[in-house]
Amino acid sequence: MSQLGPNIRSLMRRKISLCLIVVQMAFATALVSNLSFSSHQLMRLSTFPVGIEIEPLMTVFLRPTNAQGSSYQQVRRDLARLTQIADVAAVAAVRWAPLSHQSTPYEISHQANPQAAKTKLHSARVSPEILTTLNLPLILGRDLTAADMPQGTEAVKSIIVSQAAAKALFTSPENALDKIIYHNNRPVQIVGITQDWGGFSFDFKGTAELTVFEPGFDEISSEWRYIIRSRTPSPTPELKNAIRASLEAVHTSGLLLEFELLPQLYTDTFGTLKVYAGLMVVFLIFLCCIVVITIAGQSLFWVNQQRKNLGIRRALGASRWQIIGLILQQNILMALPGIGIGVGLALGLNRLICSVAVDFPAMSPAYLSITLLALLALILASAAGPAWRASLVPPSLATRSQ
Repeated sequence: MSQLGPNIRSLMRRKISLCLIVVQMAFATALVSNLSFSSHQLMRLSTFPVGIEIEPLMTVFLRPTNAQGSSYQQVRRDLARLTQIADVAAVAAVRWAPLSHQSTPYEISHQANPQAAKTKLHSARVSPEILTTLNLPLILGRDLTAADMPQGTEAVKSIIVSQAAAKALFTSPENALDKIIYHNNRPVQIVGITQDWGGFSFDFKGTAELTVFEPGFDEISSEWRYIIRSRTPSPTPELKNAIRASLEAVHTSGLLLEFELLPQLYTDTFGTLKVYAGLMVVFLIFLCCIVVITIAGQSLFWVNQQRKNLGIRRALGASRWQIIGLILQQNILMALPGIGIGVGLALGLNRLICSVAVDFPAMSPAYLSITLLALLALILASAAGPAWRASLVPPSLATRSQ
């Protein structure tokens, strides 16, 4: 005989306990699914290969005290002076530091039409030698040259994109090379395609940033940044002093300098991600322990309340495995309404996280399904002890008075 009907009627007689379990399981489902998904995303990012050798790299952030804006001639002058320093292997100007979580949105379309579908990429204005400085290999095409740098109000005509960006735009790097695309309805040509790398922004949506290297320099900004590759395994204090002296010699009115080592940026970024992921895992374990204690305690309480009824079932011929199945079924029926409500809460919470954390991915139905199966397995494991205890109730208990 099916045990489903009796179990449902038994649960309905415990409305208050059932409501409390439903509420707890709903919140547990929402939190467990989002905590596990978020920690997984953070751990994936914390082990992300950046694609470049970062140890010899550092950036120098300049803020002249009286500058109203910079010209590319000033930038070229600074770059020329920095290349004369013995321990400088290569130097380039760059709008954003690599691995800094900063980039400029760059929307690309295949037609010169404001209504055309656009692909969102991440860009940074750079000078020639940027790929040499980063030691980021070209897989197709050519590097940027001085001829690619726009003069005055000229529009950018040539760009370099990463392999991931080329695939997003044209499905393959080979199809993307030399193609004309449109940015702000102006044509630009893809002249080179680089190997994938960590990028400027650390986009949550993929394992590689969709990068655009845009030749040019912001002549309005009163601050700019140079990226320097040292000949030594890592930049030395002597190199920093030499850079400071070289720049202060030409910026005589005053200069504020800020040095950033890329390994430190990497540590700051990934170290923080690992801490957050670790905290989420600890809280996830704590939450699972609460679920185990709640389910096991409630199940044991119900088993103790049903001892005489269980003894009657044993006396009527029910096997131990049937009793175990009865108790496990009760716990599944008790948890399912809360899990069903929790699915809606989980999706809503994930949508809220996505609205706050830019580019954070939406939880896939497959991931949510795996989480629900794991939660159901946890519930069954929590009820296993009380179910086994129920199976040990002797048939003779049916004849005893309580």
